[in-house]
Amino acid sequence: MNELLENVKKLYLKYEGDEAGLTRLQTYVLNDINDMMEMYEEEKKEKKEIEDNIVDYISTFFYKNENKYYSCLVRENEKIHIKYDGLDFEICNSDIIWHEIITDLNPHKFPKLSKFKHDIAKRALHNVLENDVFNCIPESTTIQKIIEFMSPLFFKTKEEVKYFLSAIGDRVNMRNSDLLYYVPEISREFLTELNVYYSDYFGVELMKQFKFKYRGYPYNKSRLIKFKRSIKNVSYWNNFVKNNFFNILIVSVHYSSRYGGSQKYVEKQSIDLQKQILYLNDKSCNDIIAEFQKDFLKDSTDSHLTHDEMYFLWKIFCENKNMPLIIYKQEFFTKIGDYKNMTSDYLIGIRHFRSFWDETITTNTPGEYEISEINELFTIWLNSNKENTVNEYQLLDIIKHFFPQIQFEGKDLLNITCSLWDKHQDIQKCILNNKDKLKERDHNLLEIYKLYCSYAVLNDFANIVSKKYFEKYMDNMISKDFLKNNKVLKDFWLN
Repeated sequence: MNELLENVKKLYLKYEGDEAGLTRLQTYVLNDINDMMEMYEEEKKEKKEIEDNIVDYISTFFYKNENKYYSCLVRENEKIHIKYDGLDFEICNSDIIWHEIITDLNPHKFPKLSKFKHDIAKRALHNVLENDVFNCIPESTTIQKIIEFMSPLFFKTKEEVKYFLSAIGDRVNMRNSDLLYYVPEISREFLTELNVYYSDYFGVELMKQFKFKYRGYPYNKSRLIKFKRSIKNVSYWNNFVKNNFFNILIVSVHYSSRYGGSQKYVEKQSIDLQKQILYLNDKSCNDIIAEFQKDFLKDSTDSHLTHDEMYFLWKIFCENKNMPLIIYKQEFFTKIGDYKNMTSDYLIGIRHFRSFWDETITTNTPGEYEISEINELFTIWLNSNKENTVNEYQLLDIIKHFFPQIQFEGKDLLNITCSLWDKHQDIQKCILNNKDKLKERDHNLLEIYKLYCSYAVLNDFANIVSKKYFEKYMDNMISKDFLKNNKVLKDFWLN
């Protein structure tokens, strides 16, 4: 200020004897400077107004628009852009956001801002990079989409879905990292798929705390998550997971944040759900063995358990509790003690099946049967006097446990034959008695299979082979020379 006054004083002294000079100096000081400063104030006001409008535009644009934009930090400290339309979170290119802003800032709609549109777009994109998607709250439509897909398809209740999602969210949020979640083997493909997607984006495992087998982890830090068997069918969920990975992930993080983690969530749920998930939390090895003995074993004077039977009962118990074999095998038999004068009601169906197997099944032979076919043959073998008390899933476990040498291909048992049903003989009998029809013209395999099915019903065959098995049998029997346009040539049957 002093410098300003000194300069004016010097100018005054310089033109002190110059009346015209002093008049001009007075005009500059008293009039022109005020006008210039007023213009400056107007410019400053206009700049502030434009800046306020820019800030307001950037802060409201993504919320007024139907699409919201976020960022996500992925591997190697790279940030990706994510668009959210109120239903789905999807990765998008920054060019899409840029174009949307540039298009929106047209001169008719925003006359004052349009000339700054490129700078505004640049600033907006920077704001998006600071808008972490894991801090957002997804709409209820997104949340319900995920929950309603998983329940009742994979989980019995929605509360179980929320717990599972919270556990996934905990992993992302680095919360409850000391907990371990035991999951059944049937969920391996599903969880592996989620893990692969997460690893591709973030470079770390999502399912690190999800385990299929017991490896000595403390019971009080172990939790049990139960999946339905339908999760084994990859076709049910493959496309859904592919198209909804970020939906699943962000809803999971939301639940983990909302409830303060999976542990706090389950503590607020029903006693039944707590017993299911927290079963191991307050148990010791001896407690579990005692419960197994109480529920599965009883004294007997005329029957006793074999080593294999006892361990299979233990497997059933653990499966019923939805947990892995939670005690090492050697330790289990040490703690179970003497069991020779024990029996179990659970063994009735198992022992019937083992008798059926010993009497009717021959191994190391060129034959194969679906597990459902074995179950049907077992029911026939039991006659009407005995009820089949085991289902297909249990039969699969029984065969794998008591007959570990049997090979499987999916649900097919390989290299066995059953005396109650000779598949090859049935097909051969049908062909032999229908050769005249087959010689009349060329037939495709479906027509021949339908002919076989009709013949099997009329002649009261024990069972009917599947279309897949029939085609496999015919493929091995018929030379390619007699196949044309997917039809078996009539000349083949002349031999």
